[in-house]
Parts: sequence; structure tokens; C-alpha cells
Amino acid sequence: MADRPLLNLAFVVADTRLAGAERQVLHHLRCLDPKRYHPVVVCLNDPGELAVKLQHTGTLVVSPSWPKGRGVAGSIAAFVRLVRLYKELKLDIVHVVSHEGTAPGVLAARVAGVPVILASWRRHAAVADAWTRHAAARADRIVVPTAELAATARDVLRVPVDRLRLVPPVIDPSELFGKDRAPGFDEPVFRVGTLARLVDAKGIDDLLAAAIRLRDAGRDIRWFVCGTSDDPVPFLRRAQRAGIESIFTFLGERGDRGGLFMTWDCYVQPSREDGLPVALIEAMAAGVPAVACRNPSIDSALANSGARLVPPSDPVALADAVAATLDDTMAERERRRGDSRRVASALGRLETSVVALHDLYEEVVAEARARSR
Repeated sequence: MADRPLLNLAFVVADTRLAGAERQVLHHLRCLDPKRYHPVVVCLNDPGELAVKLQHTGTLVVSPSWPKGRGVAGSIAAFVRLVRLYKELKLDIVHVVSHEGTAPGVLAARVAGVPVILASWRRHAAVADAWTRHAAARADRIVVPTAELAATARDVLRVPVDRLRLVPPVIDPSELFGKDRAPGFDEPVFRVGTLARLVDAKGIDDLLAAAIRLRDAGRDIRWFVCGTSDDPVPFLRRAQRAGIESIFTFLGERGDRGGLFMTWDCYVQPSREDGLPVALIEAMAAGVPAVACRNPSIDSALANSGARLVPPSDPVALADAVAATLDDTMAERERRRGDSRRVASALGRLETSVVALHDLYEEVVAEARARSR
């Protein structure tokens, strides 16, 4: 084992927000064998918060300054810069972890002659755009966090089963437990929260509709959304037009998830596509009763978890589930907390995910070397 060469590995992310995919990268970076891997993070857009976090791991962060909102064909100059960057780094493995980065990240790696290329898929989406399918066909493996997402990737991306690999999600208990309560949440009221980017696919409009319904029913609830986007203003305006800005708060980006979970009485996952969101697992591991929109991954993973599951794009069912959580007796609430902790902790084991990813890297590197002989 001592004579194995050092492998140059690049994790490719689309932007700097510390969402689920980016946090997974941070967890894996902390566990990489420094005698086997030399990691770098390629951020397609200009690095910011992610770069600050990565300073603690000693990992280099580089960027080709890809224009936001423009695909592969939208910036030939940025694509050329990315190809050149890959070549300069002399990469052995490129692992594209962000959906938005799949097409440019994979295709540039193929042009640059990178021996091993991996992409990730975490959505129960009915379709994928042509560029994403084109890129997926040229990746050596597609990494999925659940078996149900493997089936979706097979059908949507049109890739054979033997190129799909399961790497379970991971959570870091040190980020969730032993934290102080987030400040500014002292009012004795029922609090509902979620961590999500402010984009339509995350179901924030359904959350707003549920809040309006329960306000009109006379329920005293405060709602919190932690996250932002390139253009959060439309969501702020929707809350203002509905007259719920006093009870529906957009927190922006926050780094104190553990503290927020301690203040929330219910975590809601309203996303229409996300397979098994890391933030949902983290909230449940922290003991927050959950309401989540159904999909094949969530139905399978959260069976017997105490979470209330509702159809996607159904704000009435979402509101009813939140109201039911508010009406739980203290004993019922504690039972749900315990079930949530038990199921989520089993889902997010660090060692299981790390071993699966490292085994995958060794498998595809061995294949690449065999092809080159």
C-alpha cells in the first residue's frame, strides 16, 4: 500500500453556498488519506464562503470564473479556462458534485484528458436537459445517495446500471450537538423552519401558502427559511403581498444550523425534487420533528422515523401536517423526536459514506489504469 502513487483529486462545485452537496465535500475532505489523495476544490463561480471554510482543511480552492446562469454553450471562454485549469492541476480524478456543474465539469474534464470522471445525481426529477444527459454519458460513474435515486438516474440520465454507485449521505454530529441556541428566538411560540435555496424547485411557495392557510385558521406559528439565492427578492415580495412578513422570516445564509435546530419545533422539507436532503437528515438527527414531501427516497429512508410525509406541491397537506405537529401531546412529540434521532443517525454515518466513496475511487482508478496499458 505504501508504494501507491499520490492521486490529484478535484471536487467540482457550482457556487460558494454551503448547501448539502458542498457540506458533503467538506466532510469527505476531512477524511481523505493525505498519503493517497491530494485534493483541490474547483468552484465554477467565484469562491467565497466555501473558500473560508476550506482554509481549515488546508485545501486549495480555484475557479475559472464561470458566468452565473450560463451553460456550457453560453461561455466558450470559461469552458476553455476550465479545460486549461484541469490540465494545469494534472488531475487524476474529477468528481463533479453539484448538479449545475455536471455539464461543464464533466465535459471539460473529458476534453482535458482526465483519466477518471465522476458526477452526482440527487434529484427525483422527471427530466434532465440535453447537456446534462450528454455529460452523464461521458462520466465513468454517477454517484447517488440512495437506491431509489439510482433508479431515477438510470431512467432520466439514460445511463446503464453498472455505472451507478451508491454513496450514502453523511452528517457530522459535532456540527449539530452541544451548540448554544441561536440568538433572537426567545418568543414563546411554535417555530417552523427549513434550510433551502430560494428557488422554485425547493417548494418555498408551498411553504408560504401553508403559512397563509394556518394564519387564516388562527394558528400562532412563526416560519423561518434559512438560505438565499441570486435573486431572493421575488420570494420576499410574495410574503409581503400576502401580509405575512411579520410571521414569515427569511434568515439569509446562516452558519449555525445546530443552534437553529435547537430553537425550531418542526422542520419542513417542501422540496419537489431533492431525493434525500442532508439538511432534513441533520434536523431529524438533532431531534426536530419533521414534515417532508414524499418521493421514493424519502418514503424508503424515513419509514418508521416519526416524520409526517405529504405529497409534493400540496400546501394544504403541508399545512395540515404542521398543524398536527403543533397539536401533538408532549409525549407524542418526544416519541417523534426519539424516532427521528434513531433513523437519521443511522442514515448519516460518516464511516459508511467515507468507505463507500474511497472504494469507488480505487475501483475507477484501477479501471483507468487497465485501459491505459
